[in-house]
Amino acid sequence: MPRRTSETNRPLGQHAANFGPQLPSDLPGDLPSGSSSPGDTPAPSGDAAKPRVLVLTPRRAVARRVKLALGGAAESITFARSASELTPDASKPHDHDLLILDSAIGLADARLAGETIKPGVLVAIEDRPTLEGTVAWMRLGASDVLTAGDGRDALRERLSAAARRAAELRSQSNEAARLKRLCKHMHRAHNEVSGQVSDLCSDMVAAYADLNEQMSETVLATELNGLLRQELDVESVLRTLLEFLLAKIGTTNAAIFLPSSNGDFGLGAYINYDCPRDTAEPLMDQLASSVAPAFEETRDVQRFLGEDELRSVLGEDAHWMGDVAASAVGCRQDEECLAVLVLFRSTARPFDAEHARVLQTASRLFAAQLARVIRVHHRHLPEEEWGGFEAEEGEDWGMAA
Repeated sequence: MPRRTSETNRPLGQHAANFGPQLPSDLPGDLPSGSSSPGDTPAPSGDAAKPRVLVLTPRRAVARRVKLALGGAAESITFARSASELTPDASKPHDHDLLILDSAIGLADARLAGETIKPGVLVAIEDRPTLEGTVAWMRLGASDVLTAGDGRDALRERLSAAARRAAELRSQSNEAARLKRLCKHMHRAHNEVSGQVSDLCSDMVAAYADLNEQMSETVLATELNGLLRQELDVESVLRTLLEFLLAKIGTTNAAIFLPSSNGDFGLGAYINYDCPRDTAEPLMDQLASSVAPAFEETRDVQRFLGEDELRSVLGEDAHWMGDVAASAVGCRQDEECLAVLVLFRSTARPFDAEHARVLQTASRLFAAQLARVIRVHHRHLPEEEWGGFEAEEGEDWGMAA
């Protein structure tokens, strides 16, 4: 029996690790040394110019001729005996660019191999090609049908051409996969940027709204403060404030209640919009004793719509105002309430957030100017008898008078 070395057994036997049983040892001949089938040193994985080749043949002589003809044109060459050895393993998916099929495996096995491997290029080898056989191979996807008995140069030329086509298809596939990954990355980056732009736009809109509100409030405060600072008696301050509110908020019933020395509230000034004329002043006097004390401690504008909401604050006294839309706020300076401002009108015209902002600014400036007027009218008294007011540093009340 002839002696077989591990080098001669390895090329055809190595495929068993990937595809199934080793080729039988009684096949004639041995593969030449230097085979690049698995088990030999493969070409570098980054060499995209060389394809990965799978050869299906039960004949060792054909395997040897293909091996010699391909030479160094392949990254790797793997051999298998039949398509039954190519059943895909989920853990070891097949990945070959060029599939070379020996007609000796039969058309059924060839069809199964093509469906299993799905190569870029398929080449068939016939002992004696016929028209009918060539057509059958073409229908299976073969791009060329070689003759097993062709000379070495002819076989090398046609297999090298097939290898080049397979390498080109592999490069195109790799480039398509790279572009696909790049597109996915760009899509994710686009979504991230779009999200950041959307957030930035939202932030800018919110910032613009805040800035616009601050500017509007500054303009409003400047306008009202300029009007109030010109008035140095209580009646003029009250009249100026009510005229300003009518211009900014619209027609409404309004009342300003002022605290007395004994802690009760009295009517300082009012506007009658839709109350009966003969009952307007008695109604305002009644609100001074029932409504004004309820908002004495408030610094923020309170808004109500209907008698039920008013009842939650005023209790049974809500019936004096009736089913109306109302806004009220305490005008405080240095922790002391100097006035209570109440507006009310039909529920068909409720007070909105903008009205509340105007009323809030007006109450603050009105309280500050009212405190100045009180200081001016008390300038002839000793400082300790000013009723809790202290002159602000740097203010000249003599000039203000």
